[in-house]
Amino acid sequence: MEIPIPAWFKYRQGKAEPAGENCYKLSAPVSDPAFIRIRPVNGKWQATVADTADGPDLQATAPTIDKAHDAWLAAFELYRTVRIY
Repeated sequence: MEIPIPAWFKYRQGKAEPAGENCYKLSAPVSDPAFIRIRPVNGKWQATVADTADGPDLQATAPTIDKAHDAWLAAFELYRTVRIY
């Protein structure tokens, strides 16, 4: 599955690189890199953002998202709140 890249991330010249299963490293000028991940929890999805691919979550959504596509979008929003100053 290809992840949905939000327009605001493209405008910031952001780059998303695969960093494992359901994990992407995000980088952009004037922002520290971060890793967004999604994971299935009881038939729903949870989005997270972390400093490393296998590190602890800095922020996470509740595991209530119905579709993986929507979880990726939520992960980008977490990234924006954690890393975009």
